[in-house]
Amino acid sequence: CLPPGSGAVVARDGRHRIVGQSHWFLHRLDLSMNLRPQLALVGLMLACRATPEAPPLPTQGSLTGDVYLLMKNGDVKKGAANIVAAIPASDSLLQLVVQACRDADSVRKALRRKAQAAHDAWNNGPDVEPLEAIRRLETGTGLLWNEKWAAKARADNFDPLDGPIRLLASMPASSTETGLEANYALDSLPAGSYLLWADTEIGSNHYLWMRFSEVIPGLTTKADLDNSAVFDPVSCVIPGRLQP
Repeated sequence: CLPPGSGAVVARDGRHRIVGQSHWFLHRLDLSMNLRPQLALVGLMLACRATPEAPPLPTQGSLTGDVYLLMKNGDVKKGAANIVAAIPASDSLLQLVVQACRDADSVRKALRRKAQAAHDAWNNGPDVEPLEAIRRLETGTGLLWNEKWAAKARADNFDPLDGPIRLLASMPASSTETGLEANYALDSLPAGSYLLWADTEIGSNHYLWMRFSEVIPGLTTKADLDNSAVFDPVSCVIPGRLQP
């Protein structure tokens, strides 16, 4: 493999004896050996640059939806300028909400019983003439009259949703306000299960929406708060979940 007329030489490296090499070949061999590490490094760098790093997998998602109620007369009441909150869901949260609802229902029933007892006490009291009733306004009969209406007012004005709402409002949550069209958007939520809630008053009625929804990494999930998500303070069943 030597070039013609190159002339043979002998070289020793202490272990091997090379015969038939020319000065030209030795020079090429030495140059090749010296450049080999640098060439290998350049090749490695080019290979690394040619293979881009894979982007990290998403760990967050979004929730969006509309907030509204369809009334019995066909009107649609939009929940504009309402606060929508998303609380990380758990079994313990579910139990706390249901227990707060049951406690409120117990208070409501107790107030109703007291109102009925005051009403019965007034109706079963001694019959008196109107003028005598006025004269006895500050006596026992008058006190029964006052207590009757006071007890009725306490029962009528009691809001069974106050307990669950106070509990939900005390929980750490991501929240946003609905726009003029009563839509909301909660972005950059860690993946997982969430309890969405909001409340509103229409006339003298108080409504509480609650529903569970899953946040999927890299996706936007539609979750409306509508009639199907209205919480019933009597049954204490959260929409989408059974009572524990």
